[in-house]
Amino acid sequence: ADARSAMATIVTHFIVGSSIALPFCRDSATASAIRPWAIVVSAGVLSFAADLDVMYMHWVPYRAFLGHRGFWHSPFAGILISVMLAVFVGVLVRNISARAVMLLAGIWAASCVSHSLLDALTDGGLGVMMFFPFTVDRFFFTWRPIHVAIVGISAAWRSFLSVFPSELP
Repeated sequence: ADARSAMATIVTHFIVGSSIALPFCRDSATASAIRPWAIVVSAGVLSFAADLDVMYMHWVPYRAFLGHRGFWHSPFAGILISVMLAVFVGVLVRNISARAVMLLAGIWAASCVSHSLLDALTDGGLGVMMFFPFTVDRFFFTWRPIHVAIVGISAAWRSFLSVFPSELP
């Protein structure tokens, strides 16, 4: 697979990311401030948000710092965005405890990091910028059982049936 076909499917990212949030939905601190379904859905959406970098792939080279699977795919970026979002929610929502804000940040960060980990299990592309800010090198796991989906909405739907079975396990 080449650089243009370098992502797990959005469905799998959403399922894994939202599943991370499920055990925390009944937490009284977060549930009193944010509806449990919103926590699950937001975690799912954040888990595939890193792939929004495909929107500017025509202008930014794949291998570039901001290219696909670059900075926005790093756990560092996911954690940073999650903490900023949780603090923002903490400011907006009345009667939310510091514990709930930290829990939301943790749930969302874990969901974002799941994206990097899933992409590092794929069999194509250039790897994931896993260890930024320590290095901008891109890495894969040695075990890479997930076939890559083709980047782009129409192309990804065409390849979904061949890619998704490799993601099921």
